[in-house]
Order: sequence, then C-alpha cells, then structure tokens
Amino acid sequence: MAKILHGPLQVSGSEQIGQEKGFREVFGDENYKQFDFLRLEGELGKGAMNSSLYGTIADWKPDILWAQLQDTASIQPQMLEKIRQDFPNLWLTQWNGDIREVVPVYQSQIGRYFDITYLGFDHQKIYTPHAKRVEIMMIAVDPDEVTIEPQAKEYDVVFIGNHYDNQFPDTKLRLRLMQVLKEHFNTLVLGNGWPEGISSGSCPVKEQGKWYAKGKTCISINHFNNIKYYSERLLWCLASGTPTIAFKTPELEFEDGVHYLGFSDVDECVRHVRNVLKEDFDTTKAVEEVITNHNWTRRAEQVRRDYEQH
Repeated sequence: MAKILHGPLQVSGSEQIGQEKGFREVFGDENYKQFDFLRLEGELGKGAMNSSLYGTIADWKPDILWAQLQDTASIQPQMLEKIRQDFPNLWLTQWNGDIREVVPVYQSQIGRYFDITYLGFDHQKIYTPHAKRVEIMMIAVDPDEVTIEPQAKEYDVVFIGNHYDNQFPDTKLRLRLMQVLKEHFNTLVLGNGWPEGISSGSCPVKEQGKWYAKGKTCISINHFNNIKYYSERLLWCLASGTPTIAFKTPELEFEDGVHYLGFSDVDECVRHVRNVLKEDFDTTKAVEEVITNHNWTRRAEQVRRDYEQH
C-alpha cells in the first residue's frame, strides 16, 4: 500500500478529523502521516516549516503528498519546485475547496508542481492553464460529526452562514432570502457579518448540526449557485434529518424531490417551507446518501484510484 503524507488545513474549531479518518481507513495507519503546516508555520515560522516539510519527505519517504493549501501561501513555490526535483517519484496532489471567481495568485504559482489539483467546485476551465491536471473532488463530511440525535423543533427555518457585503455573485440573493424568511416564518439565522436584525449570533462549524436538527426546515444557499458546487452546509443540512430546501445548482449530486427540495428564487423557497410545515418531507434517503457516499473515506478512495492509475 502507498504511504500518504496528509497536509490538512487545520483551523481551530474546524479541525479536519474526518479527512484523517478517511485517509487512515483507506491507506492504513502504518502508511499515514500528518503534516500540520499551519500549526508548524505558527510555531517555527514559514521558512522553517517549509524546511521541515522537506525533511519529513526525505525521512519518511511517502509515495503521495495530499495538501489542502487553498490560498494560504504557506508552502512556498520554490520549496515545491525543490521537492518536485529531488523526489521525482513523489506524487503531489492538493485539494482546494475555497471557491473564488478568479484563480488566486498563490494557486497560479503552485499548480504546475502538483500532479493533480482537486477542486471542490467546477472551475476546471479557469484552473487548467495553471495546473498539470485538474479533477473535481467535492467536499465531504465525517459521519460521526454530522450524525445528530433528534432535537425538539424550535424553529420553522434554520440557516447558518456568514454575510460578506456583496463580495460574491449571489450574496444579494442570499440576503434577500433571509429577510423574507424572517418576515414570514420563525427563522433562526446564525452567522457573522449580517445587517442588524438578521442573525442571532455565530455558530462553530462543528455545532451546526444540532441547530439544523432544531428546525422544521433548513436552508442551503451559497454565494455561488451557477456552477457545480455545494458547500459543507448542504451535507450538514441533509445529514441532520431536517427537510432541506436548497438552491438548485448545476449537476448537483442529489435528487430534487428525493434528497432535498430545490428552489430557483425566493418565492419558490417560501412555497417549499409552507408545504413542509403542512406536510413533512421524508429525509431518510438524504441522511443515508450523505453518510454512505459523501464521507472522506470515499474521497480518499478517489485519491488511491488516481494514484494507482497515474
């Protein structure tokens, strides 16, 4: 079995426990090692962290490096170039789940050094000029984290997400939707940056499931809804067992009317909420689909297949 060096994007309150579980399950504990680049950068400084990465590769001799670098600028392009030159048999991969309308400068600098750049959204066209190979790998969840005990229903509607003042294509739509939902229903919005009167506070990422479970419905809408993409929010919503009403995005890997109820505008979302409040929507298949097919073990299996076929 191949040895994998895992470089997760570890942020306090959003540790990548599910990723680690998935890679350990697929590659085996003895073939797994983690390199926490953000923590080491904070402790050692960027230059020393980069040197530590090189030393770890030289000493442990992994077959695969999988890193979630996004736009951190932590692992320097010159270090990736040196790793590429000195360890020609190391298969370099990265995953980027941070969607933007243009390729970040850092990603444009490092893409050439990776055998595969995995994207959690369908922006292959704009990333391809900056990368050797681009593949889609949607975000996943840890089944243990998203499996929620039933909660007393306290709200008609629950939405969790931050507001960013019109920075993204559908920010205005999302704001308008929250305003209408709060006007017509007992709606809980949690998140930062919202205009006064919208949000009731913030919510740690790993606590969102219990709030969705307290709703009679939960809403999933992104800042980007015109491409194949879904945020972790959708998976948490579906796994919570609460009927999910989600904005229709292209090629969504879930079936409208089976796993969720899709809407294309504010009025359609309101109609779905009213209908679910009158007649409940069966969420059994939604929960099963997320737990079975949208966990990090499935994503790790994709990495293993790609490695074995490269």
